[in-house]
Amino acid sequence: MKAKKELVILFLVVFTTGLFSGALIAGQNSRKYDTRKMYELYFKTLDRITNYYVDSVQEGQLIEKSLETLVNSLDPFSEFMTPDESKDFQIHTSGAFGGIGIQIGLRDNWLTVIAPIDGTPAKKVGLMAGDRIIEINGKSTKGWKLSKAVKVLRGDPGTKVKIKVLRKGVDKPLEFEITRAIIKIKSVPFYTVLKDGIGYVRFTEFMNNSSIQLKDALLDLKAKGAKKFIIDLRTNPGGLLREAVKTASLFLEPGKLVVSTRGRIPSSVEVDTSVNMGGDFTDSPVLVLVDRGSASASEIVSGALQDWDRGIIMGDTTFGKGSVQRLFPLDYGYILKITIAKYYTPSGRCIHRSRWQGFLEEDMDTTKNKKIFHTLILKRPVYSGGGISPDIYVAPDTMGGVIARLLSKSAFFNFAVEYKVKHGSIPENFEVDSKMLAEFKAFLKKNKIKIKDYEFRENLDLIKRALGTNIAEVYFGEKGRYSYLVSHDPMVKKAIRVLSGINSVRDLRSFLKSHTEDNEK
Repeated sequence: MKAKKELVILFLVVFTTGLFSGALIAGQNSRKYDTRKMYELYFKTLDRITNYYVDSVQEGQLIEKSLETLVNSLDPFSEFMTPDESKDFQIHTSGAFGGIGIQIGLRDNWLTVIAPIDGTPAKKVGLMAGDRIIEINGKSTKGWKLSKAVKVLRGDPGTKVKIKVLRKGVDKPLEFEITRAIIKIKSVPFYTVLKDGIGYVRFTEFMNNSSIQLKDALLDLKAKGAKKFIIDLRTNPGGLLREAVKTASLFLEPGKLVVSTRGRIPSSVEVDTSVNMGGDFTDSPVLVLVDRGSASASEIVSGALQDWDRGIIMGDTTFGKGSVQRLFPLDYGYILKITIAKYYTPSGRCIHRSRWQGFLEEDMDTTKNKKIFHTLILKRPVYSGGGISPDIYVAPDTMGGVIARLLSKSAFFNFAVEYKVKHGSIPENFEVDSKMLAEFKAFLKKNKIKIKDYEFRENLDLIKRALGTNIAEVYFGEKGRYSYLVSHDPMVKKAIRVLSGINSVRDLRSFLKSHTEDNEK
């Protein structure tokens, strides 16, 4: 018993002191805590439970559970990991494994999709950023830790997992049966030259050497005639801080502030400035596409380019994951992961979203209840309060119940496979025409997938895009899928229109100044 108490004291000195003192410093609780008295209260409570509770309990399990609850109460990203969870975490971050391909976080104590990863099973069945995962394999996920969700979602390639989600705008929960696969992530899976000398790059995650992959793509595009660039960071959940700094450095002169971190301890305060990456893109106009699935490193890059009036940010307000976590290995195989700092853009905006109640409209509004800062060159107003608000807002696609239902049954993909068997070759620049749509309707009827005529009409544009994307992938592979997506993407089309009249950084800043003035009228 003495040894156990010494272990408890060791843990509590680390956790409880910080928790209670932090609460006092932050003014979050008006009660004044005496640390010694709280220790005594803890041990008395533990003693009464172990001696008087109606059922036999394991004292060690109680202590472990109390530590988990303690750390989980701090924020959605801090976590106390048991030895088994620590082992799973290390496998997840360093090894190859089968999974479904999503980045997840906690919002309002529910597992929430931050972003589905391009080319993965989750993306193909139609999971979306903001989907709240309420069940996995028939079990409620209320109160689940991230590590538990990762463990359950991971599995052997070819095995299936059932997920039920709540999606904003859809009345009933959506159910998906997803086949696990080996998740292979390419930071730059696709790039191409569009019209008017515009280069497009799809950038999916900030991993080792991601900035070099982006640089190589930009150099190739430049050699092919591109003079300005669209960098697509939609559903990019982030990754390594150093890669975010290097990515922003491709478009900034060396020595410019990219991001700073601030925390309570001196070692958490850091300043990162741009470095010389070569490639000579500092004079190239840049437009960055973002959405609610753009998080962490994506927000660092977007915020830096926006604050230096160096790029146009287009899309929806980003996720707002602007905090830094550090791993502390503890005794006996336990690991503590806690938030030690928050990210700030060059103008001083905090990227982190303080509210974690899902993608509510009041959370995502670009100006409401947000503190005003100003960009560093044009002195334009920009807003702090969670995520990066775009310069040009574009409403996200609303993939409602009809499309989600078709995706969950793999209707588009299975039709594409059948279509190729029946029809053989098609041109790469094909379009989804009325004949193809009629065949798709017959396919749905044959496979007893019910969709009403008015639902088909109301969702026609999304159905055509989903059909075309899957047919392009079946016929022409990953490159074909991306080519079709980009050529039929309304946001990319709008980005092309914006960049068509911009040929220099000076033009870009003139556009930003004029656009801001128009919005303020």
